[in-house]
Amino acid sequence: MRKLVTGLLLFLTGMTLETCTYGHSAMVPDETALREYIARMTPEEKIGQLFMLCLSGEEITDEMRIWIGERYIGGLAIFGKNAASSKQLAKLTADMQETALKTRLGIPLFIATDHEPGDKFMPIKLGKTFPPALTLASKGGPQVIRDMAEAMAKDLAGWGINMNFYPVADVDRTDGKGFMGDRTFGTDPEKVAEYTAIVVDMFNAYGIIPVAKHFPGHGGTTKDSHKTMPIIKKSLAALKAKDFIPYYKAMEKGLPAVMMAHILYPMLDANHPATLSKIIIRNLLRNDMGFDGIVITDELLMDAIKKNYSIPEACRLAIEAGADILLITRPYLMKIPVEKVYQSMVGDLKKGLLNSTMVDDAVYRILKTKAIYLGFQINAGQ
Repeated sequence: MRKLVTGLLLFLTGMTLETCTYGHSAMVPDETALREYIARMTPEEKIGQLFMLCLSGEEITDEMRIWIGERYIGGLAIFGKNAASSKQLAKLTADMQETALKTRLGIPLFIATDHEPGDKFMPIKLGKTFPPALTLASKGGPQVIRDMAEAMAKDLAGWGINMNFYPVADVDRTDGKGFMGDRTFGTDPEKVAEYTAIVVDMFNAYGIIPVAKHFPGHGGTTKDSHKTMPIIKKSLAALKAKDFIPYYKAMEKGLPAVMMAHILYPMLDANHPATLSKIIIRNLLRNDMGFDGIVITDELLMDAIKKNYSIPEACRLAIEAGADILLITRPYLMKIPVEKVYQSMVGDLKKGLLNSTMVDDAVYRILKTKAIYLGFQINAGQ
C-alpha cells in the first residue's frame, strides 16, 4: 500500500513518469491467503468491488465519498466531465485513492477511462492526440503503434488513471464497412493481433491495465450496440479463425482484462448476448481459451442491454455468467437509482439468491489484479 501512496504523491509533484511504474512488479498474494481474506469480507464489501461507475464532478464529491467509503466500490471511470486539466485530474484521482485507502480494508481503486487514438473515443481532451487506429496502422509499422501506446500510457499514468479500455482487438469486416471502422487496426487478423499485443505490452510496462475489447469480436457487424442488439451469425470455427487471433496474441503478452461485447452470437448462445452468457464467458473464454484475468461488461446502459433486460437482472446475469466488473457510466439513464441495484445485489448475496462462489471468484480476480498493478497487500490486521 505504501507504494501506491508514493506513486500518487509522485503524480501530484510532477516527477518523471518512469518512476511511477511501481505497481506492476508487486508480489502476487498466495491464493489460499487471498481466498481466506475474501471470506472475511462483508457482503457489502464484496458487491462493492464488482461495481465501476462514473460520477459527476471535477473534484471528489460527497456522492463519490459514499460510494468509496460506505459501498466499497471497486472502481471509478473518468471521462471528459471529470477532467479540466492534467493537474486537476491528477489531484482528483489521488483524492479518490486516498479515500479508498482510509476504508477498513484499504483496497485501492481501479480508475479507468476510454482512451483510444482518434477523436471518437478519447473523451479526456488532454495530453497527446493521435489519428485513428486504422490510420496509424495503414501509414506506419509496429514502431508507430509502440510510440502511440507509450505516449498514451505516460499520459494516463500522469493523471493517476491505472486502467484503460483499450486496445480495440476487433477485426474489421473484409469489406471494411464494420461499425467499429477506423477504431480497429484493420481487416487482417494477424496485423490486428500484432498491434493489439504491442499496446498490451507497452501498457503493462507502464503499469497501466490494458482492457482488450470487445470479446468475442465486434468487427463483424454494421450495427451499433449503443442503439440496438447486433447479431453476428458466425460459427465458433469462424470466430477462432479470425476474431480470436488478437486475443490469443494479447494473452501471450499477459493480457489482464477483457471487455465483453453486447452482441448476440446465436451459433454460440441463442439466448444471451456475450456479456451475459455463461457459454461464452465461462465455457469459451475461461475454460477453453484459458483466460483467468478480469472480465468487464461494456456499459450496461447501452440499448442492447437496457432495452432487453432490467439493470438488476443484467447485473446478476453478468456475474453468474463469469463477469467480474459491472460497468455503469450513465446512471442518470436508469429508472431506479444505481445504489438500489447495489443494495439488491447485497441482499441477494445474503439470501443465497446470487451465486456466492461466482461473487468470490470475481473478487479474487479483482484483488489479484490490484495486487499486481496497484500494490495492494493483505495486511495482518485485515
